[in-house]
Amino acid sequence: MCACPCHSIALLFLVFSCFVMLQPLWEFTKRHQRGLLVTAGIVGGAYATSRYIRDKWASFQRNSAEAMARRTDLKRRFEQNQTDCLFTVMALLPSLAEQLDSELDVDGITVRLRQNRQTAASSSSSGFVAVDQAKHREGGASEEKKEAGEKEEEAAPGSAGMANGSAASSDSGGQEIAAASFIEENTIDSPVELHPLDRLTKLELWQELKIRSFTRTMAATYLITLLTMLTHLQLNIVGRYIYVASVAESGVEAIREAEASVRGRLQRNEAMLAANTERDYLSFSWWLLHVGWHTCIRRVRNAVAEVISNTPLKKACSYEDLCDMINQMRRRVENPASTSGGETSSILDGIRTMLLPDEDEDVLCVLQEAGVADGAAATTSAISPELHRLLDETRDFIDRWVRGCCMRRGGGRPAYMIAGSPDFATVLAQCFDEAFGMLLHRLQLAQFPDPLPQLQLASTGIHELTPSEEAAMTKRVPLVKLLPDISRQVHDILNGTPNIYLKAQCNTPLAISAC
Repeated sequence: MCACPCHSIALLFLVFSCFVMLQPLWEFTKRHQRGLLVTAGIVGGAYATSRYIRDKWASFQRNSAEAMARRTDLKRRFEQNQTDCLFTVMALLPSLAEQLDSELDVDGITVRLRQNRQTAASSSSSGFVAVDQAKHREGGASEEKKEAGEKEEEAAPGSAGMANGSAASSDSGGQEIAAASFIEENTIDSPVELHPLDRLTKLELWQELKIRSFTRTMAATYLITLLTMLTHLQLNIVGRYIYVASVAESGVEAIREAEASVRGRLQRNEAMLAANTERDYLSFSWWLLHVGWHTCIRRVRNAVAEVISNTPLKKACSYEDLCDMINQMRRRVENPASTSGGETSSILDGIRTMLLPDEDEDVLCVLQEAGVADGAAATTSAISPELHRLLDETRDFIDRWVRGCCMRRGGGRPAYMIAGSPDFATVLAQCFDEAFGMLLHRLQLAQFPDPLPQLQLASTGIHELTPSEEAAMTKRVPLVKLLPDISRQVHDILNGTPNIYLKAQCNTPLAISAC
């Protein structure tokens, strides 16, 4: 009973004590209310700011990691695309080499000329053998005649048989001398006119060899450039579809942050590309390798014939003369408007039909020849809409890239004025420059070695040129001696291992940026 009042008194005492102790604190709070509120606001703001900064930093790190992953993925895809292009073109080059060898059979003409020379040499040697045999027979007949005379003097006057024998020996000796004189006369006058080619045919063969050598090498340079650019374009389009598909699989956030073109393709449901459609599309390099290359050959041959058809084979050519001849041929192929006569259209004017077929029948023919369509039973309806879309997109790229007008740049090099930013025509022009620069460099190393680099390495002071060094700098080579090196470059362009021409194409800065 008495415990409850004690507890109440204790509780009241505790409350009173707390009030007494908190009274100063309360008064302090009332006196510094504004300062405390400001302090609390600052502390709360600092805490909220720190939380915000920490969250933003975590988000930034996450986004940076994702962006780095995307860039790494794009870089990996790009490098893989470059590697795929390199190996794809290398796999297609043997087919192109076979086509060029069959169309421009330089080796066949060389074999005919070599056989003609061997035939002439063998005919000459056989003629000399006949002369030696005739002289030997003539000497033998003279000795027999002399011996017969001596025997006739020693014989009796009445021995008629011996006289008849001597007369027969004299007659046979005279016939042998006459025959020997005929063989010797005909052999000496015309020692090579037994089976060899006549002079006109030989000149025609040399003229054809000259034109074919330049045509095959220049056409190979143009075709490897066109094939590389077409393969780059095809693999880039396919790679973009694959990238869009990977973006679609990565989630809504990646789709929201993707480019507008990617979002548009995702909205149109075009992200996925079937494996058979990709295979069919990549098989269209067959058109350039078996159909379109004829146009390139015709244009190059006409240009080569215009430039060197009247150039004699014995003409002494310097390295500058060789560069001038090749640049003249290039101008007639790439920019014929700057030349008089011959072709009036550039190689770019028909480049789309050279790279890809326009008609559905030709598209079906490519699919049949590539083995992806069913023979004669296939019709144009067998061409899938996805393949149509890919081909149309490729044609649009080529048409947009080639749009513009061709203009001449100072220094004799063709340049292209294209509407918009530098694109396919500009890239193609730079690739042509790289390829032909490599060709001229290889020809210079083969026939016109420059002694200046060695001299600069050997001495840093003034060096007086010796007659041999001066002759090397002003060296001139007959055109006929350049033909083997020019023909040999075809094998380096199409069958070289490693292929320095193809690597130069793939490492061209504008070609890399165009990917």
